[in-house]
Amino acid sequence: MTGPNQLEGSKPAGAPIPAGVPPAARDMRESVETALTDVEAVLRRSVEGKSVLEDVAAKLLEAGGKRERPRTVIASYLAAGGADPARAVPLAASFELVHTASLIHDDITDDPTLRRRRPAPHRRYGLSRALVAGDYLFARSLELVVGEDQRVARTMAEAAVAMAEGEHLELVRAFDATVTMGQYMEVMEKKTASLFSAAARSGALLAGADDPTVRALGEFGRHLGIAFQIVDDVLDLEPSAAITGKPGGMDLREGRMTCVLLLALQRLPPADRDSVVRVFTAQSPPQPDVDRALAQVRSTGAGGLAITMAQREVEAAIASLAGAVEGPAREYLVAFAWEVVGRRA
Repeated sequence: MTGPNQLEGSKPAGAPIPAGVPPAARDMRESVETALTDVEAVLRRSVEGKSVLEDVAAKLLEAGGKRERPRTVIASYLAAGGADPARAVPLAASFELVHTASLIHDDITDDPTLRRRRPAPHRRYGLSRALVAGDYLFARSLELVVGEDQRVARTMAEAAVAMAEGEHLELVRAFDATVTMGQYMEVMEKKTASLFSAAARSGALLAGADDPTVRALGEFGRHLGIAFQIVDDVLDLEPSAAITGKPGGMDLREGRMTCVLLLALQRLPPADRDSVVRVFTAQSPPQPDVDRALAQVRSTGAGGLAITMAQREVEAAIASLAGAVEGPAREYLVAFAWEVVGRRA
């Protein structure tokens, strides 16, 4: 199979991730990057001078982030035949506000010390102010899609419902070492992949695409979201927040089952497996115990196996474009998908 710098856009699992965008797709890259600059301006305007909540919301937005969801909106809009990238900017910003709001609420339940290399909002402002700030950003996101096609609004609403359901399932199953890969995938589909899929579908709907193209881009986004979350799980193995922007080992410490841990538990000797499970099921385990469990997980090679899973999801994302998106737009989406798997933060 060929790599993402070639037209077929597929590559063997386990091979290095190439960087860069094929020459034919560079115009689309420039259009997307220009639109993302405009997204930043919309995000700032959405909170500046609006209310007493401005400081809480603005600080997290200023901390940056990967902006993968707004990128997905804009790229899908262009890939579906949209002519004016600026048309997709408010919608793209709306998706980033939904995502940022979900991060604030996630942090309230998970209690990390850092988010995007800064103190998590609930640590800096307190639980009550952080909770209201998350609600505020959700409300601001709705303002940006007022007047859009009803199908776009419905797509966003369905994703928001799925995200809440996924978060609830993850909380219910916390500290449960019997969680299966199927149950993990259910949470991941709802909590992460649903918003990526909705971003891709919404961009296509905004461009006036036909139903097959909307479905194809929605599937592209879904597989991309799964790959993104798997890589996030792998990055949690990193011991340093300087790399990821948040403390390492949070999933293990907070009792969140991931594909990495599931793969590791299948491969550890019984005694080591029992040791990791004790840490996973404990409430607030000591940091030395977490570090030791992380080392045991890393020793199994589960991180590499998980990356192979993510690569297969990228291949599925690319395959979903067949017959719906071709030429430079497809080449851009292929490169974008592989960059998601190759990210280090």
